Amino acid sequence: MLDADICPTPDGRYFMTYVAQENPGGIKYMVSDRINHFDDYHAEQIDSERGSCEAPNTWKRIGQDKWVVMYDIFSIRPHNFGFVETTDFKTFTPLGRFNEGVMKATNFSSPKHGCVIHTTKREARRLEKYWQRQAQKRKKN
Repeated sequence: MLDADICPTPDGRYFMTYVAQENPGGIKYMVSDRINHFDDYHAEQIDSERGSCEAPNTWKRIGQDKWVVMYDIFSIRPHNFGFVETTDFKTFTPLGRFNEGVMKATNFSSPKHGCVIHTTKREARRLEKYWQRQAQKRKKN
């Protein structure tokens, strides 16, 4: 098991995605009542890729009872990310890849090992200003 990601579920359990050590390596999951002990193995892969994937990351959609699992499809060129969505942590609906489905990429061309975090508007504005200043400094140098 590699690249595990754990997120809480609405019923107080924990949902762990990870990379299966198989050929091809795909994304699998387990659910547990304890954050540090998972034995609820599910044999099916939740990604719909033919090649190997890694680095799953799960996040809740804001204002919805839906969760998205994003994963790195490193076996294709150029690299891309795939996405599946769940409401029950048992069934997973494919959402496609960046720019090949509903998910859009705006500031990169070959993603690797991504992560999604929730930020407030205030935090987002502060981060945007910071990176704008950094870009201006690089242009001056």
